[in-house]
Amino acid sequence: MTIQAAFAHITNTILPLYEAREAANIAHMLMEHVTGMGKMDRIVHKDKALEPEQLQTLQSAITDLQRNRPIQYIIGISWFYGMEFRVNESVLIPRPETEELVEWILTEQPGGPIRLLDIGTGSGCIPISLQKNLPGATVWAIDVSEDALATAQGNATRLHAPVHFAVMDALDTAATATLPEFDIIVSNPPYIRQREKADMQHRWWILSHRSRCLYPTSTRSCSTAPSACSPSRNSRRRVNYTSRSTRHWEKK
Repeated sequence: MTIQAAFAHITNTILPLYEAREAANIAHMLMEHVTGMGKMDRIVHKDKALEPEQLQTLQSAITDLQRNRPIQYIIGISWFYGMEFRVNESVLIPRPETEELVEWILTEQPGGPIRLLDIGTGSGCIPISLQKNLPGATVWAIDVSEDALATAQGNATRLHAPVHFAVMDALDTAATATLPEFDIIVSNPPYIRQREKADMQHRWWILSHRSRCLYPTSTRSCSTAPSACSPSRNSRRRVNYTSRSTRHWEKK
């Protein structure tokens, strides 16, 4: 199978699951992963035949795609704020919308010796992006999952971002009381409304509890969580994520 034929095969196979444009984007990502070649190189060498090992990798990936496994988990990479993050099932995939939250903080902050905390850090995309763009800041990140923090720490090491990580439940007031005082607390919690769950059964990777708690918003949202999530001695200013498209910037 040639590179060109492989691209067409991926696209045609997953079209029942994705819109045409998204299917093409996924096919490009997978072909780059399989061949190690960028888009232009693949165009130039479109008639080049894939090696047997590449074909095996390709078919395995297509099977995963047909099971609705995200392409980012298949290739192990997700891009966020211009940086490459390693991802796996222990973390949720960074979303482009979350870049708006990072941009908002960077726009509001002049830099300098401030302290920031990210709650439920997952892949570490938020604190790492903030640390890289606010070199004078001290950045902490916590998560209840050791596996998630291992992924985040790996990303921080590769991207040379000195973020302080800790395994901690943000709803544990005794634990969060040990944290220092922060100028900004930010969280992008992986919650799902109860009424949305029925419509998302086919998105198994979102509903799974592999690593991070998916708190129902009615009972465990950041706005109702104690200590680290609410204005207290730990927070002079906070960024509070309230939905996939609405954020609040609250100041004391």
